[in-house]
Amino acid sequence: MSRLDGAGRPFVAAVAALCAAGIAAAAPAPRLAEDDWLYEVQAGDHLVGIAQRMLADPRGWRQLQRLNDVRAPRRLQPGRTLRIPMALLRVETAQAEVRQVVGPVGVRGTDGTLNDARDGTSLRPSETLETGRDGSARLRFADGSQVRVSPGSRLTLEQAQVLRGSGQAQQTLRLQQGEVESQVRREPPRPRFEIRSPVLRLGARGTEFRASFDPASQSGLGAVDQGRVEARAEGAPARAPGTLLVDGYGVAATAQGVARPVPLLPAASLTTGPVTVSRLPVRLRWASIANGWPAGAAWQAQVLSTGDALLAERQGREADGDFGALADGRYRLRLRAVDGQGLAGREATLAFEVAARPEPPFLSAPAAGAALVGSRATLSWARSSAAARYRLQVGPTADLASPQHDLQGIDAASVTLDLAPGTWHWHLASVRADGHQGPWSDVQSFELRPEPPPAAPSAPAGGAGTDGVLQFRLGAGRPGDAYEFQLARFEGGAEPDFARPLLERRSETPELRLEALDAGTYALRARIVDASGRAGAWGPTGSFDVARSTWWWVPAAVLLLLLL
Repeated sequence: MSRLDGAGRPFVAAVAALCAAGIAAAAPAPRLAEDDWLYEVQAGDHLVGIAQRMLADPRGWRQLQRLNDVRAPRRLQPGRTLRIPMALLRVETAQAEVRQVVGPVGVRGTDGTLNDARDGTSLRPSETLETGRDGSARLRFADGSQVRVSPGSRLTLEQAQVLRGSGQAQQTLRLQQGEVESQVRREPPRPRFEIRSPVLRLGARGTEFRASFDPASQSGLGAVDQGRVEARAEGAPARAPGTLLVDGYGVAATAQGVARPVPLLPAASLTTGPVTVSRLPVRLRWASIANGWPAGAAWQAQVLSTGDALLAERQGREADGDFGALADGRYRLRLRAVDGQGLAGREATLAFEVAARPEPPFLSAPAAGAALVGSRATLSWARSSAAARYRLQVGPTADLASPQHDLQGIDAASVTLDLAPGTWHWHLASVRADGHQGPWSDVQSFELRPEPPPAAPSAPAGGAGTDGVLQFRLGAGRPGDAYEFQLARFEGGAEPDFARPLLERRSETPELRLEALDAGTYALRARIVDASGRAGAWGPTGSFDVARSTWWWVPAAVLLLLLL
């Protein structure tokens, strides 16, 4: 029997193990590749179990031990990051789902064709999502991470993989133009997530950050809203140190490199109460760019739906924005100050509601500020295709808090009301067939003046039948009134013919002076014209006689003497 049998076998085994360990220790560890999978160790993990779940060959745990310099393969520290060569893994190619499509959005395939994107469209590796000037969309990945793509952007999904047995994913996206906003899964297992542009690479694990790239200036930006992001120049060596961006900081990059991080501008002040918008287009106001903001600062204003879809975006120095004809519903305004290099700062939000439909009809008459005469007023408007009926309120105060008339169920385009003299205010609302009432129109006002009173001339001064001047006088009206007179002759006892008057005269005073009337019987009437030009009714007709002159024989006698 050999001397190595029996008790000698454990010694041989120990020597063999030591030799194997020495060989393993002497073997140089392979260089870590830039695209190695980064795995975050979870509680209870050990190398053998990780290999069984994730590697194509479970015996590869020894290679993981050497690659990551693991001294205790069965006692791994939770939270530690292991690098695993992609060639060893059991990975599946994944894809992203397009959601919340607004406006023109398309997916450009690997063959260059561009197809319209809709909610539920898949974005596969090497495909590009393109949004128009008024388009936006959201990408959702298998691990729950999401990316909102702003208008005017081009974003290519370079890599999307899910590791079988771990639920961990990694996504790499290339931003060629525009702006994206990422929400990376925070709960373990956290994914490896990168957004690359031609000048800047941003890598995050469980955070919220933004990235943008302008191809015209070849400049990129990155900003962190929550968590931490590693920023590196695109094309930098894998082991080159990056720049750590923490919550509230941003960075700019060009082809020359990555600048130092700077703090984001603070959130603007917005009113805290909810706002209701009842007029289209939707126009919202906010604070002006003040002296406290840096030079070149502007606003980035975005309107989001209750589901957080990006519906509209405006940028500029103006303190308001026109967001078009948003549908009735609830929304959120998100406002950020943008510094001189284009970094958008902390956000301020304002909840608002659009309640603008059915829109009120156009008011046509009486015109705003019009003066009407009489005791009745006809209010009219243009019909609205969205209205089945109308509701009208008329009152003596501009706020119409206590309207004198509140008429509902009107199906015509006008209403005539009896009203007292004075200033009146009115507005109108459209009502749909289902009974829903839209917003009120703007309040419009008019004045209702009484009819000018009938005017009756007084008896002629000096008495009828004299040879002197006849003078008539009316009762004085209001300041600004004018007076019209008509004179006609009685012919053979018939009624005077005012259709063909002997005299028509307008006077700024309530007086009429007549001279050299032939003998006969005359009729006189008058009316008042108010300051707006409205003439009242003719007053009662007065009559007077002009007698033949007592010196009528003098001309005849003179003529007779001349003939003798």
